[in-house]
Amino acid sequence: MVRPLARQKEARWDTRWRYLILDGYVDEPAALGVPPYISPQARSIAGGLVCGGAPRDRVGYLTVDQWRMSRGKDGGRLPSEGLEAVIILSGCVVPGKYLRGTPISRREVIELVSSLDAPLVVITGSAAGQNSGPGMEICQGDPGVLGEGVSASGRVISSTRSIEQWNTHLKEGAFISSLHPDHPSPLICEIETSSGCPRFISGGCSFCMEPGRGPVRFREPDDIATELRELASRGVENVRIGGQSDLMSYLSPDVGRLEVPRPDPEAIRDLMTGVRSALHDGKGVKDAVKRGRRIGIDCGIIHTDNANPSVIAAYPETSLEALSVIAGECTSGSVLALGLESSDPDVKKLNNLNSDAEEVEEAVRLINRAGGEYGDNGLPRLLPGLNFLGGLPGQTPESFEFDLELLGSLLDGKLMLRRINIRKALFPDSRGQYTEKTLSREVEAAFGRFRKRVRDEYDRGFLSLMLPPGHVLKGVMVEAASGHVHFGRQIGSYPLLVGVEHRAEVGEFIDVAVTDISSRSVTGFSTPFFLDRASFSDLLALPGIGRRRAAELFRSVPEGCPHPEKLFPDHPWVLPHLRCGKG
Repeated sequence: MVRPLARQKEARWDTRWRYLILDGYVDEPAALGVPPYISPQARSIAGGLVCGGAPRDRVGYLTVDQWRMSRGKDGGRLPSEGLEAVIILSGCVVPGKYLRGTPISRREVIELVSSLDAPLVVITGSAAGQNSGPGMEICQGDPGVLGEGVSASGRVISSTRSIEQWNTHLKEGAFISSLHPDHPSPLICEIETSSGCPRFISGGCSFCMEPGRGPVRFREPDDIATELRELASRGVENVRIGGQSDLMSYLSPDVGRLEVPRPDPEAIRDLMTGVRSALHDGKGVKDAVKRGRRIGIDCGIIHTDNANPSVIAAYPETSLEALSVIAGECTSGSVLALGLESSDPDVKKLNNLNSDAEEVEEAVRLINRAGGEYGDNGLPRLLPGLNFLGGLPGQTPESFEFDLELLGSLLDGKLMLRRINIRKALFPDSRGQYTEKTLSREVEAAFGRFRKRVRDEYDRGFLSLMLPPGHVLKGVMVEAASGHVHFGRQIGSYPLLVGVEHRAEVGEFIDVAVTDISSRSVTGFSTPFFLDRASFSDLLALPGIGRRRAAELFRSVPEGCPHPEKLFPDHPWVLPHLRCGKG
């Protein structure tokens, strides 16, 4: 299925701005900030600027896509006169495929900087080193500390943050979310609960940046709820608890002592209930409900990300209690991505990976048990995702056979997987640039065959298990169109791409009955489907309807559509979704 890029709202420049945050986006192992997400790093910069003395109305925000849209105007230059500083955020080190935005490139950074008149231009974020160029300074420290130093003294400070600064910058920077082009919907605020990885005591996985952040530091539930209340007061409707390497280890007293810490279900309960209360009782969700939105479907989304499968497998009873809390407090469609990376035991040992295939299978089973019940938006409340990497040291063509064996076992056991992520491993060099390792021709070819088989066979298998024909996905936001096909997604973590081959309005929310499944997307039609409002071409979107039957159905509409069951002999499940009449 073709993925057309959804168009963002054009920027509205405010001449009062003295500090500009240019968001080139973040995609890290433990944080996401590509639209519809806004990263905690972007909000921290804004909060730091305010804490350093900048009034809120002097702080501006643009996405790189908004800048791209403006390049054809005013000679391609931003109206940067009067700006004291521009801070470019560049943090995509695990790039994926996106529908609502494209991360900034080094070429674009250089082009942007050459068009600016600001006396200070700084690039920050985990990809700053590889995207920097002439005419700018680089900050390798915390973005919030950078913002505070820039507004207080015009200095670029590269240092770590204290817990107090961390919480204060995020709270004070909540206002910047209202300038995001996806505000209020489908904007999702990524929420940080911790930094670092519990496996730092053993060095962590060979490719990962998180252990390099040092010992794990946690934010307290009350501090996170305080930030959420501030975001909600600014109209934020949706959040993801994704800013951590392992949600299951949250506030575990074993962190720093054991590489595989025992979960603390009560700490996780305090976190999740605080988030739910702050968001659902806040202005953003209440305003959305007044507009006819449905909590847990079109608004009020609370999703999660990232869990260590070895933690879940090592403490099954305690983990099941914690998983049940997460499933109960988040909204349906939530995902816990499990970082297996490779099922090959030799690759695991060589790269110090965190789990093996047996542990992952047990973790998948427990997550299905806790979160497999379907919720309001038509998806299970909480399901596992699974991450695989190619290009790890020690991988051979046979390594991918271990991965296929695991996926086959999960599918044969009818265990649901919400998402399978496959990408090349990136490794940091001495300059902070992330690059792929060169693979042998044999391994490269085997990796390609593995990816193709997963997409053609296993993605379809797991989706078919979860979404039988006629199953309804609620709250699909139509985002883009390509010819007569409209594309949309539900708000939330790793949303499925949904295609409808009939008229729809970009920006509207629809419920969709699934008719067909491809590797990572589904096709369907809106439900209820009003026959009296449908054009002839719209009717062709219904399953089993060719041009002859569509013409017969079209002619029967003025007569009240008698006997539509005769037109759907092979798809009787379509009938409950049809309406004929002006009501």
